[in-house]
Amino acid sequence: MKRENGFTLVEMLVCVAILGILGAVATPAYINYKNRAIQGEAVEALLRAKMDQESFWAENNRYASTIKKLASFGPSGNVNSATTPSKYVISVDQGNTGTNKFKVIAQKKIYSYASTDIVTLTVTSTTPDAGPVVSNEDALKFSLFKLIFN
Repeated sequence: MKRENGFTLVEMLVCVAILGILGAVATPAYINYKNRAIQGEAVEALLRAKMDQESFWAENNRYASTIKKLASFGPSGNVNSATTPSKYVISVDQGNTGTNKFKVIAQKKIYSYASTDIVTLTVTSTTPDAGPVVSNEDALKFSLFKLIFN
């Protein structure tokens, strides 16, 4: 009896099922990784705003009340907000700005089903070395289930 070389249908179905499972796990992991990298752009903008606020304070003896008063964000466009290349909206919280404190906010709606991604940086006279804080960690999480069934 002569034996044929090749794969059976069952072997091919097992391989396709394994690839499907790997794809279902790898796709959300990659998208979440990419979203965290994009969020890094918002963090960088907040740290740039922090340096600009310190420069503004050195010149004016108070912190800037709008984002456009800061050197890195320039005088053109909207006075109350600036936009990063990945569409994070950066603004200064005017209610939390004074001679000894300021708060800068970056926010972006990533998915329609998730809450808005908000990263804040609050600096006061008692916390001059404060860093950015992510408010909604679930806002970046991609869900394959919600993509398929919504």
